[in-house]
Amino acid sequence: MILQNCCPPLVQVAKLGGACSQVYAVLWESAYKDVRRDPRLHKHWKTRMDCGGTTKWTIKGIAGELGTCRKRVAKALDQLLDNGFVIAEGYEQTGRGTKTIIWRVVHPDQLEARRAVIEIMGSKPSETRQILLDHKIEPPEFDHAFEECLRQDYIDNFGVDPEDILNSKEEPSKQLTSIEL
Repeated sequence: MILQNCCPPLVQVAKLGGACSQVYAVLWESAYKDVRRDPRLHKHWKTRMDCGGTTKWTIKGIAGELGTCRKRVAKALDQLLDNGFVIAEGYEQTGRGTKTIIWRVVHPDQLEARRAVIEIMGSKPSETRQILLDHKIEPPEFDHAFEECLRQDYIDNFGVDPEDILNSKEEPSKQLTSIEL
């Protein structure tokens, strides 16, 4: 959401203490300048999906800008995440093995709703972000029994084994005509 015509909640952020105010100021200034708009201009401004309000500052970049250490900036970002002031919108692959976090600064009008969502979620957003960064999420194991059930269902419905279709040397158009419905 575009952050124009609104004031940043600096007093609320300052209550978090530490470097939160400084980090938030850097993110707000950058996100404020991001004014990408939804191309569907014929819609009313309240129903458009404006996509501004994001920034790609890295922890290292913020630390360099503020002249502080990365650990302090990371701690401040975690506090801002957990209190609903920013969202880790996604990650962008910027190089070999590196990810840049795309931060979204939450519009002041949406702070209460964001905090309610955080309460419902149960886990803190900073913990979830760290799990994703550490790749601690294990992919689910392949369920061979379920795949076999799907294959048998396909055979029962269409009379053809899908593996035979994939392994045959015929053109796909000839395969489709040979299947009896």
